[in-house]
Amino acid sequence: MNSTLQKIAMFNWSAIDVTYNWSDSIHGNAEKISVYLQDLFSGDMNLAMKATHNLWCDLCHQHSYISSAALPAYDFLLEGLDKLNDKLKVEILDILLGFASCTSSVYYETANVKPLSWETELRQKLIGDIPKYKTLSINGDEDISYFAQKIVSNLTS
Repeated sequence: MNSTLQKIAMFNWSAIDVTYNWSDSIHGNAEKISVYLQDLFSGDMNLAMKATHNLWCDLCHQHSYISSAALPAYDFLLEGLDKLNDKLKVEILDILLGFASCTSSVYYETANVKPLSWETELRQKLIGDIPKYKTLSINGDEDISYFAQKIVSNLTS
């Protein structure tokens, strides 16, 4: 088992009480995030692509609300930007754009709510990784470049 899969398996996902920012009526199961992340790094492209869709739905659904499981998933998704192919990187960047959008001050003003501590922590991680997104914004792949530029713009405006 590779080190990323080991780290995913070793993390105590059952300890995560999955809630969604400002949408208290929606609760989920963080253990399924573990399965999706393992599928993402499985080496099976079909399984990995399905996993990115499920992660997008469960972590930052339609860039409308974000799950508390996004915080522990973030580092694994970031690792995917280093280890996975360009097609998967595009999907991961779309998820990360959802994270950036759903933790922006504009988002909170529109929803008329204050960020929760895990949202603030996630936003800080995203901001700390701006250099990585700037590097990806000049990538030769048009889609990677586009999503990375959108993330940087969101985090710096």
